[in-house]
Amino acid sequence: MIDFVIPQWLVIYYYSVGTVSLVLNSITIYLIIFRSDNIDSFRYYILVFQTNCAITDVHTTILMQPYPLHPMICGHYKGLVGTFFEVNSYYHAAFSITSIITQVEALIFCFYRKHQTIAKVMNGHVCPKAFTYFMNTSATVTPIFIFYALLEAGMTRQEQLDYVKKYYPEIFQQFSVTTNIALYTLNIWLQSVCGAAAVGGFISSFAFSATTFDLFRMLRSMRKRVSAYNYKRHKSAVHSLFAQFIASTVLLIPPFFYMIVSTSGHGNAQIAIQCILAVFSLRSSVNAIVLIVTTPPYRKFVLRIKPRLNSIAVSSSGNSNNALHH
Repeated sequence: MIDFVIPQWLVIYYYSVGTVSLVLNSITIYLIIFRSDNIDSFRYYILVFQTNCAITDVHTTILMQPYPLHPMICGHYKGLVGTFFEVNSYYHAAFSITSIITQVEALIFCFYRKHQTIAKVMNGHVCPKAFTYFMNTSATVTPIFIFYALLEAGMTRQEQLDYVKKYYPEIFQQFSVTTNIALYTLNIWLQSVCGAAAVGGFISSFAFSATTFDLFRMLRSMRKRVSAYNYKRHKSAVHSLFAQFIASTVLLIPPFFYMIVSTSGHGNAQIAIQCILAVFSLRSSVNAIVLIVTTPPYRKFVLRIKPRLNSIAVSSSGNSNNALHH
């Protein structure tokens, strides 16, 4: 039975995770801009990645919270915007998914830029400019295609009502009064999106793995060819990227399982999908923490804040006691 009841735990969870994520991402963006040695192409893509994460999290956990209506490939949106306004939910579904794609692309470019920087120093595998142009073109075309395909895969409101009346007549009355719904069927457009996601996931995994392996290989022979400072800087960046790669399983795995469960048609998967969405909403918080912990300048800055706060607290306490004695 399709359940239209919104679980209260998921509502509270969304708002809590969204608030924490906004704070963490704001701190991380500040660190990237003001506490980096320089904003080179590598840091630029890290900044793009983290900014995209922040925008997507605010959108999906605070403004337009998704709630699945399984076993249909369907969900309705609430949140601060969805609760008070009627919106075109297909635009929001398309935005959320294409945002995930651009996050993965930004992370791939981080690996690629750092790999090429070290490869030029070590006379390693330097890719031709044509390959870079191809990557830039693919990274631009893919999100645009996915966004357009998801819009084309959707239905008009009347088509939604006709579909539910035909296949799920028992919920038609409740469905007809529910707003902000995105309903899909496995048409050619959605199949194209699933196919592109599968191919893109494989290519991304291969790119992450191959680039990481080659980066560590070059690092081993780099120590004797550059200064200790430059070696330490490159090593720190590679280790941070590798940690981001591990943390990005939070980004890549839940959507994969969501796609499988959503299209399976199994009638008892509602709770599983809610849990998948809950795990998925943690992705940018995890990546922000990993970036801060694994990047020495950011980590040192954050660790210096705590003693300052303790000093301020002790000073304030002392002033209060002196005022009482006087």
